[in-house]
Amino acid sequence: MKNALPAKSSLLVLGGTGFLGSNLISSLRDKSIRITSVSRHAPESFFRSSSGIRHHTENILNVSFLKHVVKGHDYIVYLAGHSGVTASATHPIRDLEQNCKGSLTLLEACKNDNPRASIVLVGSQLEYGSSGQLPHTESGMLNPDTIYGIHRTTTRLYTRFYARSYGVNVHYVRIPNVYGPHIRPATKTYNIVNYFIDQALHNKDLYIYGSGRQRRDYLFVNDAVSAIIATLTLRTRPGEDFNFGTGKGISVQNLATRIITLTGQGSIHHVPWPGIPDTADHIMSYAKAQKILSWRPAISLDEGLRKTIRFQKRLRIDAHENR
Repeated sequence: MKNALPAKSSLLVLGGTGFLGSNLISSLRDKSIRITSVSRHAPESFFRSSSGIRHHTENILNVSFLKHVVKGHDYIVYLAGHSGVTASATHPIRDLEQNCKGSLTLLEACKNDNPRASIVLVGSQLEYGSSGQLPHTESGMLNPDTIYGIHRTTTRLYTRFYARSYGVNVHYVRIPNVYGPHIRPATKTYNIVNYFIDQALHNKDLYIYGSGRQRRDYLFVNDAVSAIIATLTLRTRPGEDFNFGTGKGISVQNLATRIITLTGQGSIHHVPWPGIPDTADHIMSYAKAQKILSWRPAISLDEGLRKTIRFQKRLRIDAHENR
């Protein structure tokens, strides 16, 4: 992998049992890298069977624990925040604690106990809100119109402040909707592509909020992992942000239609938005990442959908055979 982490280095992943965290760890588990995962949830089976991976089931808001666990790591990735517009609007204080207080606690711990680590915090395309020119660039105006987007934007400001004021080597990345092979079932509140595929493979309705005309950028999980690793290896430009994506958008309606065509099953069912509508278009420019990090997406949407469908089908067959 280009921009690979060096052998015998150490990586701390906060939120290591989540979709992106577990895929990041899985991609590095055979690379002679010492990996530590922290999450509130129990790890996947490969965590327990792989040497070089240590897991802590712990809340990242535990300040004394975080001060201890950041020590000695060369690289740190923060993926422990909550995701989802609806969930953040329903539980705004909880979202504040996980997405703002959690990231601030990490930055403070690194400033005091591991100032030499290379750190990546992962943000969201929703920081741009409904304003701005497409595709979104790093110089575009941040104008979030959701609680989730506001909290992610606040985290971005923390990142820049700690880099400029204390010299913390932290970078901020925005990654759009990530999808791909994953053994845990997706939900309607996160990872919409995997959710649509699961529904279609069970010949169920694919629920779309509103008209489904909003266009979104979807990034295959392998490309998201390579984006994080490329940013981790950057030892210059502390405090800068990078956008990743495909530079292309597809409406939620057309995405669902394409998945139904590829699986040969499922049907579309439109339902009202459960709260504040999220109808903005979000397409990400990766021009800056390509120029500075030599990064570009490797997997097209069609190829990624086919890979994910094959994987989910295999999971269903294995589950049936193991009954």
